[in-house]
Parts: sequence; C-alpha cells; structure tokens
Amino acid sequence: MISSAAIANACDILLVDDEPVIRNVLALALQREGYSVRSATDGRQALAVLAWQTVRLIVTDIFMPGTDGFEFLTQLRGHSLPIIAVSGGFAVDADLYPRVARHLGATHLLAKPFGLQEFLALVRATIGAPAAAPGSAASLPPPTNPSTST
Repeated sequence: MISSAAIANACDILLVDDEPVIRNVLALALQREGYSVRSATDGRQALAVLAWQTVRLIVTDIFMPGTDGFEFLTQLRGHSLPIIAVSGGFAVDADLYPRVARHLGATHLLAKPFGLQEFLALVRATIGAPAAAPGSAASLPPPTNPSTST
C-alpha cells in the first residue's frame, strides 16, 4: 500500500546506479528534459526511497555492489511500474542477462554504453512527458482575460 506521504512526495524517475558519474550524467540529462529524479546507489537504497517516494519509472543498473539489480528486481516482483534495466553485462552474455532481467520484471533493456539521446527517447517512449509539478506553469489553468469576460 502506498502511503499518503509517498503520494505527496511523487517524482518522475528513480535512478539506481553505483557509478557516480553515470548516475549524475543521467540525472542531469533527465532534469534538463524536465523530469524530477531521485537517485540511489544500489537496490537496498532504492527500496528505502520507494518506501516514501512514488515514481513513474525506475531506471536501474544490473551489476552493482550490495543489493544488485537482479535482487532489486526480485524484491519489486508484482509491481506495475515500468523499469528500464541498464547494464554493460548485456554485452558479456547477450542472451542470459537480458532474459533474466525481463523475467524479473524489467520492461526495457539498454546495453551500456548507450547515447544520451537513445536513453532519453526510451524514457519518453516509456512514460511520456515529465509530470507537471504542483504550482508549475504546466499545472496551472490558462490565464483569463478580464476584458473578454461577459
């Protein structure tokens, strides 16, 4: 069950990757596109974020120290969130790792290295445009013109 605190703390994307450079570059690219992003360094930390934060999409690396992506996906079984699994390991075993990731609930797979435009296009195709933040221009009604009202 999702708590009311989690609903109040909604964001677009949870980004899970142990490599700070990749995590920061992806987060910055997503934010420039208008998405709100939360980050975690492994599956354990991601689960803690999900306890208080609702998201529209999870992007997770597969091979990480601690709680890796496979274990994280296993703990998310039965969810309805779209998940993009990213990994350099897909190139090592192009059959097994992607098959396991899909079996565990990943809706999309992306092999590292990948281009930012390819990544952003997959995010847009998966969840659409960024959700408008409460009070942002996108969430406000259009202004009324008092001189045209009857």
